[in-house]
Amino acid sequence: MIAHKAIGSSLLFLIALSVNIPEASAKKMYKWTDEYGNVTFSDKMPPSKISGKREVLDRHARVVSIIEKDKSFAEKNVIKRLKKLASLQKPIFDKQKKKDQVLLNTYLALEDIKVSAKRQLTNLDGRRKVVNGNLQRLKDQLVQQQDVADRYKSEKKTVPKRIQDSIALSNTQIDKSSLEVVKQLEYKSKIKAKTDKEIRRFTLLSERKTDTLKVFLKPIEDKIIALGIYTCESEQSCEMAWKYAKNFIKTHSTTDVTISTDQLVMSSIPTQKDDVSLSVSKHEKEPQLLLDILCYQSQKTRKKYCSDQKIRDIKLSFNTHLKQRTQHLAANK
Repeated sequence: MIAHKAIGSSLLFLIALSVNIPEASAKKMYKWTDEYGNVTFSDKMPPSKISGKREVLDRHARVVSIIEKDKSFAEKNVIKRLKKLASLQKPIFDKQKKKDQVLLNTYLALEDIKVSAKRQLTNLDGRRKVVNGNLQRLKDQLVQQQDVADRYKSEKKTVPKRIQDSIALSNTQIDKSSLEVVKQLEYKSKIKAKTDKEIRRFTLLSERKTDTLKVFLKPIEDKIIALGIYTCESEQSCEMAWKYAKNFIKTHSTTDVTISTDQLVMSSIPTQKDDVSLSVSKHEKEPQLLLDILCYQSQKTRKKYCSDQKIRDIKLSFNTHLKQRTQHLAANK
């Protein structure tokens, strides 16, 4: 075994590896770091107890494979939660894709959406005219019934029960019809809003703009943000957002940052009731950043000491901060 702890020795060893070596001795070399930071080179595999970063070198001292440093229990838990967070998007994605497919199967052209909406609004207006006609008839009927009741009162006679009942019934029917008119007006507004939404979405789908994740997620953006997921405009903007995300973790976590790599930034586990630990990682496949929030939890009662509203506020703040910072940076380029 050949061990080199000094930098100079390591360099000499690498130079030695790079010169011509007889084929018999041209085998893999290994490099690893122990728990004390000592670097070791050897032609034997690293001991199983080594948990630091391990590299495999070829005969020319080039790295052919890397085994990263073993993750701590806390780090593994955070990564597990972040992966689960990413997976929570799938049912939302799938639901939106089904809606898109239904939209494309229902309408062949943009004009079809407008024609369908016009037909719905025409039918609704026809029903509303009928309801308004009935409402006016009931109001006229009530006036007549009240006139009859007033005559009895003017003659100081008791208003017959049948007249009292008919007045009560007319009032009930008027209230019901008035409510129906309000509902129809609300429904009319919903039809218009739904039509506008379908027209915008159909246009995007027809122009194939949904290849961009940000555009595809537009109808479900609020749900994605609520999960604690920031969606970048592009891979390049994600690199800019990553820098601001790391600062966000440092400034909004009450615990110290213990891990900071190019894929994960993690603060230590909460130990006090007011502690909030934040972690952020890059999505493995999509241009997204995933935020994980961990609050202090009582070991006895399992009670969490930060409210759902506080968690929602942090997630919203995370998205708003990254969006504003990246847009500001892009505008000043």
